[in-house]
Amino acid sequence: MGKGLDMFTKKNTVFLQNGLLIVLLALLVLIVLVQTNPLVDYPDRDGGSFNYIGSLILKGKIPYVDVWDQKPPGIFYLNALGLWLGHGTRWGVWFLEFVFGFGSALTGYILMRKLWNNGAALFGTAIWLIGFNKLMDGGNFTEEYSLLFNFVAIYVFWMSLRSQQKKIYDFILGLSLALSFLFRANNIGVQISIALTLLIVSLSRRELIRFLGKMLTWGLAAILVLGCVAIYFAVNHALGAMLEASIFYNFSYSGEQLDIVRGLKYGFYKLGPTTWIALAGYLLALGMLVRYKAKGQNIDAILLLIVIGWPVELVLSSLSGRSYPHYYLSWLPVMSLTIGLLYNFVSPYLFPPELLKLINERLVWVIPVLIGLVLIHFQADLHTYVNSFHKVLFDRSAGIQMIHPIADYIRANTDPDDTVLIWGGQSGINFMAQRDSPVAQIWYPLYVDSPVTPKLVDGFLHDVSENKPELIIADEFHSPSEIPPIDASHRDIQLSNDQWISRNTAKLDQFFSFFDANYTFETVVDKLVVYRLNRVGQ
Repeated sequence: MGKGLDMFTKKNTVFLQNGLLIVLLALLVLIVLVQTNPLVDYPDRDGGSFNYIGSLILKGKIPYVDVWDQKPPGIFYLNALGLWLGHGTRWGVWFLEFVFGFGSALTGYILMRKLWNNGAALFGTAIWLIGFNKLMDGGNFTEEYSLLFNFVAIYVFWMSLRSQQKKIYDFILGLSLALSFLFRANNIGVQISIALTLLIVSLSRRELIRFLGKMLTWGLAAILVLGCVAIYFAVNHALGAMLEASIFYNFSYSGEQLDIVRGLKYGFYKLGPTTWIALAGYLLALGMLVRYKAKGQNIDAILLLIVIGWPVELVLSSLSGRSYPHYYLSWLPVMSLTIGLLYNFVSPYLFPPELLKLINERLVWVIPVLIGLVLIHFQADLHTYVNSFHKVLFDRSAGIQMIHPIADYIRANTDPDDTVLIWGGQSGINFMAQRDSPVAQIWYPLYVDSPVTPKLVDGFLHDVSENKPELIIADEFHSPSEIPPIDASHRDIQLSNDQWISRNTAKLDQFFSFFDANYTFETVVDKLVVYRLNRVGQ
């Protein structure tokens, strides 16, 4: 009787502990996602374009043909799913961001708990989420969603080390590779690192055939996913356009100037203390690996993954020579492991045994304290959700997502069938205004010189001249060094800059001639200049 009661009590305690853990992780992810709350801010340039493309998909349009972007298709269709869930609002996309973020946090926590202990899992998860918050910059990025696939990949890799005969783990790793690739090719650093780790371990054990068998299973799983995607686009007569945009164009975009030093410096700058803690853990992993090697012990695959993983992610995030904060989101899965490893190593020297035992074995008492601290420290952020959810559920009269003033102006001064061109790539304005662009090439003139660029420019010029937009919105302040002013009085100064020599300025002149002949200044709304199509004589 007593033994049964103890077992019942233990199960209830575990159930309560897991429930409290879910609450804590959910709160931490909610805090990170405050900046993506549709009632807090407008969609950013990238996120807004994904919203717009997703809205066109729901209208039956096909990416790369009806609307052009160089990203692989995963992000477009995920946004379409989110908009469908949110009945056309960004709340559905926000919900998917929460699901992916929470899934990443929970998977990472479970992995680190199994590798080390509850304390390492809590510390590692909290610190990588701090880094996550610093890099989100508005959210809805391809790297953000790939975090879940990559955390799952590491967890499954750890499971495969314990049960090497189970092919299902290799199959899942192949699926994770394909899914990350479908969001951005550079997002597969974790899978590359796992493959390199398996290769080194296999060579050290003279098990190359087993390694090749694993890679074959990976390949079959990846082909299954990528093949289905290829068939879909082939059926819709868009396979060539998809490959051209998401693969071949990106060779030019990502092959301009590999700058690892700049990438490392900027990553450290943006991530702040998170990176320095992770670096200490990385050096610890490197030292432990060297020590094992010196003693002739077997290679620890997780330590090897850590040592290989961060440099791989550094290279992949630096390929383009650009330093957008969201590029460094891909560092976080490996960094979380270095942070958990560091905590596991140093905590016995920092905390008394009684405290460590409490954290590791009586977490049901620790988590409520952490939840209380989070509720107190982040009460302003969490109160934002109280107001937001109240509006979404009970007070929709004022709208349930922020709409930029220019979008309100466009809605009030155009008909639903009118098209609007955003000069500068901010197609999120089209999404908020519920007005389509007249062109498929929404990013012109932000194109990188590539074999594809002349065709894109010609397509833009054809579409804009054949389908004259009712309004043209000049959005030059987001990228003033890349977008030439549409106003003739400012244009010559900007075009004299050397960076425009490599652009096809003759083609730009064709657009400017079209603009000068057909459009007249109307007004300025929140720094955005509005031009309207001339109707005289038409």
